[in-house]
Amino acid sequence: MLMESVVNREEVAEMCEVVPSDELARALLPLRVISADLHEKAVSYVLSGESADVVEQVWQEPETDALFGGVGELNRTLPVRDDLADRLSAVGVAWSSDMREPPRDRRRVLYSLRDSLYRCDAFSAQQWWRYGQLLRAIWAADTPGKQDWRRKAFTPLWLLLLNEDVVRTVDPWEEAAVNMVKERLMWGPERFAEVLALDGVKAGKIPSLVLTLWLSRYAYLNDDSRVPCRLPGIAEYLQSHGSRIPASFIRSLNEYDRRDLVLLLAGLDMDLGPVAHLLVPLTLEEKRMTRLQAIDLLGRVPDTPRREALAELLSGKAIRSKAGFQRSTDLLDHLAEGADDDLLDVAAEKNPVLAVAVEQLRARAAFSRWASEESEQAPVVLPEVEHIALDQPADAARQQLWRILNRLVDDAWDPQGAESREEIAARYLATEQDVEAFIAVAEGRSTGVPAILRKYRLGWVGSFVPSLSVVHLLRLTADEPSTRWRDALSWGEDADADPRAIEAVLRHFNLPIDGAVRDVVWRTGDPVILWPWAWEHLDDLAEGLDSSEKVLRALDILEAFPRLPVDLLPRLARMAVTASPRLRRRVQRLLSVSPAAPILAEPMLKDPSAEVRRSAAEWIAAQAPQRSLDPLRAAYATEEDAATRASMLKAMRACGEDLTELLSPGRLQQEAAEGLEADPAAGPDWLDWDGLPTVRWRDGAPVSSLVIRWWVSLAVIMKDPDGRGLIGLYLSLLDPHDARRLALHLVRAWAARDTAHPSPEQSLAHAQDIGLKRYQYFQRYWTSAAQSDDPEERERARQGLARPLESYVKQIYDEHQGTYLGSAMADKGLMAFAVGADGGELASLTHSYMRSHRNRRPQYEVLIRALRANGQDPALQVLIGVAQRHKMASLQKTARELVDEVAVERGWSAEQLEDRTVPTAGFGSDGLLHLSYGARSFTGRLTADFKIALTGPDGKTRASLPAPRADDDADAVKAAKKQLTASRKEAKNVLSLQSSRLYEAMCVRRGWSPVEWRDLLLAHPLMRHLVTRVIWQLDPADGGESIVFRPTPEGDLLGVDDAVVDLPGQGEITVAHGTIIGPDAVAAWREHLADYEVEPLFDQLSALAPVITPGQQRLTDLRGHMTDAYSVRNVASQRGYRRGGTEDGGWFTEYLRTIPAAGLTVALTFTGAFVSWGNNPCATDSLELRRGTGRRLVALDEVPTPLLAECYADYAALAALGAYDPDWEDRTRLF
Repeated sequence: MLMESVVNREEVAEMCEVVPSDELARALLPLRVISADLHEKAVSYVLSGESADVVEQVWQEPETDALFGGVGELNRTLPVRDDLADRLSAVGVAWSSDMREPPRDRRRVLYSLRDSLYRCDAFSAQQWWRYGQLLRAIWAADTPGKQDWRRKAFTPLWLLLLNEDVVRTVDPWEEAAVNMVKERLMWGPERFAEVLALDGVKAGKIPSLVLTLWLSRYAYLNDDSRVPCRLPGIAEYLQSHGSRIPASFIRSLNEYDRRDLVLLLAGLDMDLGPVAHLLVPLTLEEKRMTRLQAIDLLGRVPDTPRREALAELLSGKAIRSKAGFQRSTDLLDHLAEGADDDLLDVAAEKNPVLAVAVEQLRARAAFSRWASEESEQAPVVLPEVEHIALDQPADAARQQLWRILNRLVDDAWDPQGAESREEIAARYLATEQDVEAFIAVAEGRSTGVPAILRKYRLGWVGSFVPSLSVVHLLRLTADEPSTRWRDALSWGEDADADPRAIEAVLRHFNLPIDGAVRDVVWRTGDPVILWPWAWEHLDDLAEGLDSSEKVLRALDILEAFPRLPVDLLPRLARMAVTASPRLRRRVQRLLSVSPAAPILAEPMLKDPSAEVRRSAAEWIAAQAPQRSLDPLRAAYATEEDAATRASMLKAMRACGEDLTELLSPGRLQQEAAEGLEADPAAGPDWLDWDGLPTVRWRDGAPVSSLVIRWWVSLAVIMKDPDGRGLIGLYLSLLDPHDARRLALHLVRAWAARDTAHPSPEQSLAHAQDIGLKRYQYFQRYWTSAAQSDDPEERERARQGLARPLESYVKQIYDEHQGTYLGSAMADKGLMAFAVGADGGELASLTHSYMRSHRNRRPQYEVLIRALRANGQDPALQVLIGVAQRHKMASLQKTARELVDEVAVERGWSAEQLEDRTVPTAGFGSDGLLHLSYGARSFTGRLTADFKIALTGPDGKTRASLPAPRADDDADAVKAAKKQLTASRKEAKNVLSLQSSRLYEAMCVRRGWSPVEWRDLLLAHPLMRHLVTRVIWQLDPADGGESIVFRPTPEGDLLGVDDAVVDLPGQGEITVAHGTIIGPDAVAAWREHLADYEVEPLFDQLSALAPVITPGQQRLTDLRGHMTDAYSVRNVASQRGYRRGGTEDGGWFTEYLRTIPAAGLTVALTFTGAFVSWGNNPCATDSLELRRGTGRRLVALDEVPTPLLAECYADYAALAALGAYDPDWEDRTRLF
């Protein structure tokens, strides 16, 4: 045997040099602390069975387990207190010379008393059984009434304690296998089996109980820190007796023991055939890591037992269950790639559930082959690395470091104290010498670890000095004896740079790359920047896809790939079918770019899970392949889940199916009756069903209220505010006017429910109750506060006393009126009906909701998805406005994605979509708004400030519509007034939004073809009023001289010389800018505009481009102009900037403005201010342009010249707030 090859029995016998009874007496020596008689009776009981009542006596004694140092894991941390140590010493326990050594070391002394006993082979099985009973009594004395919750009831606790004690008392306590074999040679499975037999355990159960002992991991924490059992002989025992362990043994184990069994088998040097019936079921284990390890072990099972066990598993109940089906993917993938592939087809014939899984498996393989062939035809070219500059100055870091150090000093300095401010500054290292030493290392002018870094550590420095770059931080930490330089990769200002550039920096500093960059990739950075590195590290990306913590990040990076890598296709194909709903949808979107995607989706229509079937139908609907119609028809015919049937209908329609028969009024009436019969309470319980408008089918026949209720119930069940599928399909069956009326009613009902406030009566009752209590409180408070020494407390009490009761009631009434009674987010699917609502009404509702109900991010997303589904021009314009200007960055990003989706669907760019959906506000192609009272008509014209002037039949101009007369049509009057109100709102919105769009178009040099420009801008009834206030430039396609012109209200195109110009049919028209047309043209156009008294829509001629050097990334020439925080805020806000992110304590140092069309963010930095600390002095700092929304700087010579000039004008506007002050750094230090 293996154990005898390490040490033989003679060597073990020599270890037991004294009489066995002496070893036993020594092991039980702590009992003498209680009494010598108890000790002698315990020894006698174990040796001969006499004095059996000693077990009960020991059980009744307190603290016996502590005296033995703990014989079981439950009490393993019991300390050997000083008083116990003294008592043990008195009976012969020899401690070290220092009686105050740690209690854990004392326990090792007590373990040594039993160590030699367990190395002795002179005891019989009966004696070990009795010894086990005694251990159970010793353990129980300190755990009265407790059960050992670790173990199943069939495993005797005394045996577990004996097993644990045998292992724990090895001295030295090394769990290495070789040491355990040497020290515990006789404690193999046979000994435990023999003792179990004496306990009355039936022979058939003994192998199971023995194996349980080897799964004891000696820790109550069920995690990877548990130590495995290393006692010898289990491999030989399982080889001989493993087949006698019943398969039901697996079901008796908890998940940790099942994991431990797999780990045990993996570590044994044996043929796993005898335990194949135990191993194979673990390939469906709940924990994926465990089942993957079990699958890997299948190769160590001989063919015959492996195939027999697999055949039984594949035809059994476990894999038929929903959970088993979901867990079978890894096993089926493994079998399909090996010699057992034929078992799948045989089992699929007998197991319908498995047949679906096998079909999905074959589909994944087919998809991977097809998609691989596609991918190989499209080589990927990685972008060049943008390297990080190594010679970056640390001026901004110096300012930030001074600011925080001085703040620490002033917080600690007491002007009345004994210590001067200079002394405290020296103690906090806030001195010129310390700061400059820090900056010198950061800039590479010195080496070593600065004192500031040693004192405050890297995390503090990274938090309070955020402008330090990765290069700076690496210099600061590279000389440390630790690996803290790795943390610098996350703190640096350019930590979100291309990882390949970071690797180059690490190589420059001779630092190892290994996993340092990988850790940064998984934590931070823009996927658009990260993907080239990830393309070169596909193994890391594959690992991320398999990690629950990293998978979302991995998918973010994959979405930035130009195409999916071939190596990851099989893994992604599996995730598209088997992952969680959230992940599955994302992976499906990734794979949808391949025309082979329906191969994956179609077998999912047969999946046992309704959610998976619904997901498959939605995936097919997104791809709309005609080839999928037959599988959809077959699935729909047998589908019972209502929401899934709805999704299948949507998919069939997308694939071109004629649904006339399936959507006939009779069929819909039947489905509604069956659905509501199954769930009579379906639909929102708060909705006034009787108040729903009556509607008709397209042929004029009335629609049953049951049908409408069922549609509403389905929408709520599907929880998708995008109603372009089923709900849009249903609404299309109705009379168009009725459909719009029903849709708008439901949308308004949802919004009203979501924003419901207490009634005035409720608020008044609440305010009177609470207001009176608050009023009475201040009456009582004044009595005590009047005697206070704190003047602020007295003043606060006086003001409270002076307020009348009515003031408190009004305050609380207003507060209560502003509270929400609840939310309608649980019924957000109701917003799917917005797809059929009037676009203008929906736009107005959304705009009003966002203006009146702040910071309701989930509701905002529901609304913008409803806008996207509606797709009408007014709705899309609100969506575009959110995408361009909303303050919530995440909502802005979602809106931008939705805008891009619409643009792609319509075959346009996002800019073209914005042009084509500008609302007309009801104005016709003649530029007039026509309103009718029936007998009378009125005409509206836009004024220069985008107000509407009305002219009646009498020719008089008026500001509003007149009161109706008796002969006017009442309905027409109502419609005219409604249209005028809507037109005024839309015109105002167009002026604001489109002016901003044209300004941004000037900055980024966005161009139009002459045809587009005439049709979309000049001919538009509202846009024409804007374009006539803008100077334009046409660059001919043949490269000829540019034509600069402006349109007149009459439709002519004038040059600067007042001559009418003719535009060629080819070329590009852009918004002119002074930096492009030149200074002479600027002067001429200024004179032209003044002569014609044209008020420019915005300034195109003033901004000048700064002088820059190649590769320059930051402008600082206007740094140091003194002003105050409020002035900076006012000017920055007026010019479209918002406050940047805050640092510790609410401190911020920049104002930001995004330029979506250029993918850039403009940053105006200054010395900083606190968000809520009032108006502190500050100074201008720098101008930067950053990529996307990150902090990665863009070279200024890559920025369009007009944009750079306009940004520099913003920078100059801040500098104009105050003169340059050479002492600006000292003057802006707050502390």
